[in-house]
Amino acid sequence: GSFQYIRDSGSQRLPGPHEVVFCSETEDSPGVMLWRYPEPRVLTFVRITPVPFNTTEDPEISTADLGDVLQVPCSLEYWDELQQAFVPYRDFSLSESCSCQLQLPSLSHQQK
Repeated sequence: GSFQYIRDSGSQRLPGPHEVVFCSETEDSPGVMLWRYPEPRVLTFVRITPVPFNTTEDPEISTADLGDVLQVPCSLEYWDELQQAFVPYRDFSLSESCSCQLQLPSLSHQQK
């Protein structure tokens, strides 16, 4: 299905089904992207592609020469209904030049 993209001003509300909510960084919390499918799902594969960083408005300053020196640490987390909190699952870094894949347990391993 198609997702609706919502920019939130920092309240970090949980997304509804078919929503992707972007929350800006504040003094109290990092910037986040939250999404929700209409039914529970199990992630079996995650590929992170390079992301262009917009770190400055000045065209004379470029991050292109930094290669992989500039990386953004990230955490893939899931919502735990019992704890009513996000639980860290895998850490990774965003880069302007490198892709990565997250190692996730196979479905057969999860069913045991």
